[in-house]
Amino acid sequence: QSVVSDILYELGYHRPEELGPFLANYVERRFGETNIKRRAGSSICSVLKGCDAVMVESGGRQPSSEELAAGQMLLEIRQLRRKYLSFAPQAAGNSHAASFTAIAWKEFEGDYERLLQLLGSSALWNFCRRRLAAARGLFEAHRALNEDNEDEEAAGRGLTRVDNCIQLARTLPPGRLMDVFHSKLAEGNDKDEDAGALRKLLEGRDAGGWQRPPGPQELTADADEPVPAMQSLKGLFSCTTNVVHGSYLRETTSALLRRLERSSHASGGVTLAELRLPLHAEGDAWVDLARWASDLGSLSSRACWVVQLPVTSYAALKGRRAILDYGELLDNAFGPLVKLVTEEPHGEVWLKLQELLHHVVAFELSACLAVTEPLNGEVPEPSEWNESHSPPLAYQFYHLWARLKGLNCARARSKQKELGLRAAASSPEALACAYLLGASSVSGCGSLSSHLPLQYLYMLDQVGVAVSQCSKRSLGEAGALQKLFTHGLRVALCTEDPAVSHWSDDPLGQEYGLAHSAGFSNADLAELARNSQWISSFESFAREEENVEEQEAMGLRARYRRAQRQEEIEFLSSLIPDKDQNHL
Repeated sequence: QSVVSDILYELGYHRPEELGPFLANYVERRFGETNIKRRAGSSICSVLKGCDAVMVESGGRQPSSEELAAGQMLLEIRQLRRKYLSFAPQAAGNSHAASFTAIAWKEFEGDYERLLQLLGSSALWNFCRRRLAAARGLFEAHRALNEDNEDEEAAGRGLTRVDNCIQLARTLPPGRLMDVFHSKLAEGNDKDEDAGALRKLLEGRDAGGWQRPPGPQELTADADEPVPAMQSLKGLFSCTTNVVHGSYLRETTSALLRRLERSSHASGGVTLAELRLPLHAEGDAWVDLARWASDLGSLSSRACWVVQLPVTSYAALKGRRAILDYGELLDNAFGPLVKLVTEEPHGEVWLKLQELLHHVVAFELSACLAVTEPLNGEVPEPSEWNESHSPPLAYQFYHLWARLKGLNCARARSKQKELGLRAAASSPEALACAYLLGASSVSGCGSLSSHLPLQYLYMLDQVGVAVSQCSKRSLGEAGALQKLFTHGLRVALCTEDPAVSHWSDDPLGQEYGLAHSAGFSNADLAELARNSQWISSFESFAREEENVEEQEAMGLRARYRRAQRQEEIEFLSSLIPDKDQNHL
């Protein structure tokens, strides 16, 4: 059966939250038993007679000039992303060279400015507002018609969740972190050398007039803060290199890994995690990380590393005179990794670094708390950037992309896996830059719920969106999660910084509980969990996503999402000339 009505389109635009109940009531009256009284919001599939699907069509309306213009803009934007996503660098010189070709900075600067110009178009905003409202309305209709069946499917499967973003220094919830703190104080009474350093810091703190014991905020550092001093409370609990040789951070990380191993379907769901490993790229940063990771022991199969480069790192290192210029920071961050692939050096340190890299899946630029600066005037080469302040975010993101492309080119020659590109971003400019350079997923996303063109683009290209409802680093708008979810984005829940934002012993479970309290059904929670698997870099989930037959086995919701996205792309194809169809 086919329902063709401009009323549905207008209702989906102006009051999308009412489209689902409206369509459900219509189908019941048209095809159901008149004497059947169902509860509000329940599925009515049982009263449909011989219908496999309800399809809403536009009725052959000709696209307006505004829609045609928006279609061309979207085509251009997606071509720009593909340009950077599919760029294949070439080694400059002999086959063992450590330098690679890349798209020039001036070319990127022009592309980035063009992208921001297109994203500011009122025609594009109006188009995306209508399309996302329609998508939301159709999803509400789908959910109203299939609620019981979807919940039944979800109940038959155990929940496997991935925490797609969790800061290493703040992995433990407050109670567990304070347990570690008090245990270290108790060890100090037994003349333990490491705990003695903690007692001395606390004695100095008390002498300074502090009236209360330190809490998680004083013990741990945010990912976007400058690296704390080694001989400070934050330095003791947040750094891999300090006066206690990173033992406190190693202990909190081990506690998290044990918790991941204990998670099961019986305890609410199997949990995996992508841990953010901060890299403040001074001279021996990789050596220190490799030694710390080696002392940590074998990493759980339920965890992996995402190397995180804070945008504020340069200014902090420059202030400590640890580096001379931004080029040195980039060399410190990527030089050892390229050398490991191209020269195959020997030695214990290199073996430890190689072992660490087995568990690294991506690089991430962290800019959740950073202020986006415009690109004004001539920007110097990295080796000439010796200012005291950090370079603009887009400048740093471009050079991270270029270096990572070169590293992946070298790794491909050695038949090693490619490392992904991620972003922790909140501002529209940062989210746009991440999209342009081909980031596979972003976290934070504070302004994404209010930027309709970026939402539409993220939905079309299935860019992963990892958000937390509790963390100040993430969503800043009430109802933002529901908005992103109903608009069809590939959104997943993460914890970000449980030590300062959660109160439960199961922070990720708390995130899912809050979503359930906000109106998410069991099928919705199952989709959030499935999204967390697909935007992660665990190989088993990547293979599952690529297998269409596996997606069919995922049930109604997965099939609906795939069909809805395909229909949206087909609609866009109707707005552009035939000669540009292959670019879409």
